[in-house]
Amino acid sequence: MSKKKNEDSAEPVYVGPMASSSHRAVRETIESIVIAFILAFLFRTFEAEAFVIPTGSMAPTLHGMHKDLECPQCGFTYRVGASQENPEEAGRMLRGQHVTPPKVGDGECPQCGFVRRDLAGEPSYGGDRILVNKLAYQLGEPERWDVIVFRFPGDAKMNYIKRLVGLPNEVIEIFGGDIFTGKNPIGDAPLRIARKSHRKLRAMLQHVDDNHYIAKTLDDAGWPRRWQADPQNPPGVLEESLGEETFRADGHDGSRLVQRWKSNGSHPDQMVYIDYRHFVAGHEREQNAAYSDWTRASEFAQTGREQFKWRPDQDINYRVISDFYSYNTGNLGHDDKNSHWVGDLAIECDVEVDEMRGELILALEEGGYQFRVMFDIEDGGATLEIENHADADAIIPFGDDGQGPKQPNAQHAIAGPGKHKLMLANCDDKLYVWVDDKPVEFDGPTEYAPLGNTKSNDADLIPAHVGMRGFAGALDHIRLNRDIYYISARNKQRPRNPPDPISLRTDGQNLESVVFQTGPDQFFPLGDNSPESKDARIWEQDEPPGTPNVVDRRLLIGKAMLIYWPYGQLLPRWPLFERMKLIR
Repeated sequence: MSKKKNEDSAEPVYVGPMASSSHRAVRETIESIVIAFILAFLFRTFEAEAFVIPTGSMAPTLHGMHKDLECPQCGFTYRVGASQENPEEAGRMLRGQHVTPPKVGDGECPQCGFVRRDLAGEPSYGGDRILVNKLAYQLGEPERWDVIVFRFPGDAKMNYIKRLVGLPNEVIEIFGGDIFTGKNPIGDAPLRIARKSHRKLRAMLQHVDDNHYIAKTLDDAGWPRRWQADPQNPPGVLEESLGEETFRADGHDGSRLVQRWKSNGSHPDQMVYIDYRHFVAGHEREQNAAYSDWTRASEFAQTGREQFKWRPDQDINYRVISDFYSYNTGNLGHDDKNSHWVGDLAIECDVEVDEMRGELILALEEGGYQFRVMFDIEDGGATLEIENHADADAIIPFGDDGQGPKQPNAQHAIAGPGKHKLMLANCDDKLYVWVDDKPVEFDGPTEYAPLGNTKSNDADLIPAHVGMRGFAGALDHIRLNRDIYYISARNKQRPRNPPDPISLRTDGQNLESVVFQTGPDQFFPLGDNSPESKDARIWEQDEPPGTPNVVDRRLLIGKAMLIYWPYGQLLPRWPLFERMKLIR
């Protein structure tokens, strides 16, 4: 082998057979692979790391081991937690004992209430795989509502993932499903409700109803539809139409009904309403009977006998909206955790505007007040309003101090004829409005002072409305969602004694208040799946003695960024691509 000096370098350069282009390419490839591994190691160590979600404490935002299901009655897709089938998780919960994990057998559809009891044979999928930004909190401060990964204060070898609700030096109160915060020590300043941004709120909303998924078995048997035209509407103005769509669920063909509405605009002086009632067909376990609503509907489908059909004049009970999690229905005893009324709601619908005239209203009820956005179709503007049902003439002003305008306005919310997506949310004592998925900016505050409306009343049995006056167009795909309801105590135990000067408060409806405090560089996290989350509310009760209810800054690992693989197993299973997304 010969050696010669490179004129541009002080280092020797080898020539001959080993310096051929093919060998150079191999060497460069090997070097690139080695460098890639080094960079990946550094990336993992200093910037980002992959984690697998083990449990359902953050459902439906993040999934642990679960079953992917499609309801054979209405076609709605949903998930039921199956963490109990994970041997490691089951053993950990039983303090290291070797156990045979029980199979998840049941699962209840969050849309129509149909219960499947054949899930033991359905496959279970591993938890979401996520990327965590480990530099996020070295370069900036944690923010409220971030999804954080941290080392558990009771065992630093265990990693937890929760949502950050309490910041350093704060008093945090959980009351009526909401979070209230203030400075620690609190002094004379009252605690204030913690509000979410438009983006965070939309990511955290949870399903209640979608009128594109109506169970045909129930409908054929006369079970009432949740969205109905007000019987006081003038005749011939509003037309309801039903389309039938087929689907295939777990190897069986099914069909569902899709509900649409058409308004001809011939009502310029009278408001026409479509109202929501939360009809839920009961099943055997819930109704404590062998003969349930679903059994009756199935009997009619099989026999066609009129005795099994509901009559139009027959009264059927409907409910207020509660903190129901279909994800938890695979666990024994889940029914007793579906017990809290949720008043923080969001309504969304698709609207096709035929003519730029008339008015369209989205309205939500909560504890004796109606919250609404009124769209003036002709000029494209929008107006917000809060009405007190106890006094029809009382329009509540906005602003945290109650001194703001009574009707905040926005211009050009609806730009012109065509299809639009409209949305109103009443959450955390604030009204949020979106048009075509973009937040609408108003000329005044959209938050409002506490109204004391934490107790449900009769108006909450019809919690959502769509109103039209002189509107010509179509209404399609109405969706209803709810905010997360944070439970003050995981079990029905006496809550932790709050520190002075805050006293335990209740509204007469068995709502409990529980208060926590953080010190310097301490944080307070909660899970999105409040009924099933082992989070900072209960660490003192359930975890090793002395476990604090806060997370020190030194235990923070990073901020959850991305679901990059929704299942824990790679090939041959395909991921659920629509859930590959940024974590909000």
